[in-house]
Amino acid sequence: MIDIASDMIGRLHNEGSLTTSQEQAARQFTALRSAYVAELDVSQHRSCLDNSGGGYDSGDGNPEAMSAYRSLENRIGRISTAILILETEKAPDDMPFDLPSLRNALNCMAA
Repeated sequence: MIDIASDMIGRLHNEGSLTTSQEQAARQFTALRSAYVAELDVSQHRSCLDNSGGGYDSGDGNPEAMSAYRSLENRIGRISTAILILETEKAPDDMPFDLPSLRNALNCMAA
């Protein structure tokens, strides 16, 4: 079997469990979330012994990324946002916790 999906969303789309608009909504969410997290400059998986601090940044950053994500979060709600955060980061072989809830959250995104 040839693996043509890079994540669970792609696999579900290939299997016909998600529509094309739902899959595209997931991709849009992932892009918005990535820009938002990058703007927060959140270091992940840092040891308490890691001394490589970021230092002072006098730039304004990207307020559009913050605004776009917050606007989406307000539009679809915090529960749908939490579902999308959880489900869009899964590997191809993972299963969704609740496929109907994932579909509903993606439909809210697409609306």
